[in-house]
Amino acid sequence: MLLIASSISEGFAADAPGKTPGEIFANSAPANGGRGILFQENYSGFLSVGYIRYSHTPTFDSNGKIDPSDYWNWRLCSSWSDSKCEPRTGYSLEGFVFLGKCLSEVEIGCIQSLRMRSADGIQSELAYVGPAMESIVDIPENRALNIPRSSTQALFKDDNSSLYMVRALIFYIVDGSGIVKPKLDVDVYPVLKIADPTVKKPEPVVLKSPESGLGIVTVANVRKDCLAITEGICYKQGATNLESQVSLTLRLPKEITGWFKGRLMSPTITVNRFSATSNLVVVTANSVAMPVMGGWVTYDDLPSDFITKLYPSLALPNRRDQKFELIADSSSGSRAFEEFSAWAPYLKDKALATTDIWSFGTNFSPSKSRCMNDTISIGGLVTTNASVYSSEPPTWNPELMTLDYKIAAPHFNPAGEVNVGTYTLAISNDVIKCLYGLGQLPAYATVSIVYGETTTNIGTIAVGSKAGWSYFSADGFHFSTPTIRVKFADPNRVSIAAPANQANKVIWCAKGNAKKKITALKPTCPKGYKKIADPTKR
Repeated sequence: MLLIASSISEGFAADAPGKTPGEIFANSAPANGGRGILFQENYSGFLSVGYIRYSHTPTFDSNGKIDPSDYWNWRLCSSWSDSKCEPRTGYSLEGFVFLGKCLSEVEIGCIQSLRMRSADGIQSELAYVGPAMESIVDIPENRALNIPRSSTQALFKDDNSSLYMVRALIFYIVDGSGIVKPKLDVDVYPVLKIADPTVKKPEPVVLKSPESGLGIVTVANVRKDCLAITEGICYKQGATNLESQVSLTLRLPKEITGWFKGRLMSPTITVNRFSATSNLVVVTANSVAMPVMGGWVTYDDLPSDFITKLYPSLALPNRRDQKFELIADSSSGSRAFEEFSAWAPYLKDKALATTDIWSFGTNFSPSKSRCMNDTISIGGLVTTNASVYSSEPPTWNPELMTLDYKIAAPHFNPAGEVNVGTYTLAISNDVIKCLYGLGQLPAYATVSIVYGETTTNIGTIAVGSKAGWSYFSADGFHFSTPTIRVKFADPNRVSIAAPANQANKVIWCAKGNAKKKITALKPTCPKGYKKIADPTKR
């Protein structure tokens, strides 16, 4: 999904806790004549409130272009059953639904609970405070389409009255035949509630495109320096403790199946049927430090046809004195990698910022493997701190017995240091068995990093059952565009042997009173940690 904005809001100069990537991006814009790109993880950051819209479906030519007279002409809908927005051939209904806190046992989708575990192992359930925007009227659920009600971002507080925000957004497309396609995006952030009289109430509005005169549905009064807003209030992003473990329990419509992707460290996932319409999903993990891909290039530093070739369906003005920004989806499959590769040389292979993030979700892109798609629940979870990553599940190679996953990020962080990658694959044991076509699991799998023709083995991991799941991780590798490969052993082998000439190393890292043991071929300490020689000494 791609958004365009022709004006930039003011931001702050420093990349520090409390600054969103959008805010840093806005502040780094040139005075004039600039073209900018930001790979945005969660689209809800640009909304603040949900809405439903309706339009005909344009016709694309072989080059991906649309006749200007055939552009989307959106209208705003009051509900999923609005008579002016009825799905029919050649038209589509789209909506952005924020899940609220569960109010009853019969709700289709909602936030069940939020728990936190501190670095010293103390776990507590956070108290629900309320929706971020009390004055916004919820969009009613639709039982016929199995779409939950839309509220606003949910606020929770811990025992110290510190606030946390859960943004659980489902983007729905309902086509002319009534087929419903959902896409989930979830994140959890510590927030600060800041009084600001300049903040106006967010509201869905219909605007006229200055180029085509056709309808555009958007949210008015969005603030890029806020994670959410309500009248007179800005919820600022607070400082994240990477040692605090977050556990979020969601009730999700049963149509949200297949594969999850996310920005998480050391994740675990459980899925259980809640009702005939919903599943109960629990995701537990730490936040991860993610390099943000983005930045600005002056008009003269880009080829004259750069924008028109990369975005042929957009009617953008080609004026030297104008600046405009493009917002790209960081997990939109091959398209995300195409945009990354095009922009990377002009952004000096350097991240715009590094942000601490806890997020996961789904995407529309299906896998080419039947085993990855034929699931009534969730088949797997892939998490990484990469700036760009595939929206599809890992690719299964039946001849090599490997699962391959492509990721990308700038090689350097904002300080000019080398970015360090993380990756975890959590896969249902039933999916592994389906891939093999056998009733048993392989004995082990080898995790490796592939850079072109070079393959580096990270380690060998036993394949076993942890509540019906197997987990594979790779940490400490470098970018820009590696492929993470999990190679399964012959399922008839029962012994676990380390790959030849490969031996894992162990180091210990410390941050305050917290210590971590890191095992890898080339182990490195996580962000904020320092290597220590003896884990028993400080």
